Amino acid sequence: MAADGTIFVCGTGGIRKFSEKGEPVLSIPLDMPVVSVAFRPSGEILAGQAGKISLFDANGAAIGTWNDLPGNLLPTAIALTKDAVFVADAGNRVVLKLDAAGKKTGVIGARDPARNISGFVVPSPYFCVRMGRDGLLRVTNPGEHRIEAYTMDGDLETSWGTASLNVAGFCGCCNPISFDIFPDGGFVTCEKGLPRVKLYNSAGEFTGLVAGPEAFPEYVKAANAGTPDLLESAIYAVIDPAGRVLVLDAFGGTVRIMQRKEQNHA
Repeated sequence: MAADGTIFVCGTGGIRKFSEKGEPVLSIPLDMPVVSVAFRPSGEILAGQAGKISLFDANGAAIGTWNDLPGNLLPTAIALTKDAVFVADAGNRVVLKLDAAGKKTGVIGARDPARNISGFVVPSPYFCVRMGRDGLLRVTNPGEHRIEAYTMDGDLETSWGTASLNVAGFCGCCNPISFDIFPDGGFVTCEKGLPRVKLYNSAGEFTGLVAGPEAFPEYVKAANAGTPDLLESAIYAVIDPAGRVLVLDAFGGTVRIMQRKEQNHA
């Protein structure tokens, strides 16, 4: 989701951009799957692909590639600040800190008992990072069923989340797989296996269910039939400037726009 409310969807065919009304605006066809996207104020697009991050201008023209990154890179999420780029690297199970030109300047979340950091447990290619308005990075630790907060220098500040089949917890081998942050510090989270989209407040307390398994019947049907758990069969959520939750059902190939009932909108 770009700051102007336009919607970007990435996947095996590349990147597509849609207006707030869902009208196609731009298509960037690519041979390699794109597993994450982020946007600079200039409109520049950063596209995460296996082994690299590709850069495009606002019109979709290729302008560069960051190749000088760790081997086995799988950049499943990207978060930006004015001077830094943070990349959730599911391949190496750390968050990479890069400068604005793509040079690595640090690593966040590597196991370090002296700093009370146990390391990220990432059994499958789902790993998410977001920048909070409070200046802390939020990162999923899916194998530990929690979301952790780090300073930009890599100090672990807080964490929340529990492993549970209860709707307030996260179930399965590795959840949540993705999340986003509301302006008030609350969260929307997504789970695979038992597909659920949920709301939590800024303290990590469960406040509501956006969508449960019944909202993803084809996903559930495929999961029950033993379909492999791939990126193509996951769900992801972002928050738009109006506070609505946009849910990408990658298995069904659709984006659903959901709004709080108390706002009295259809």
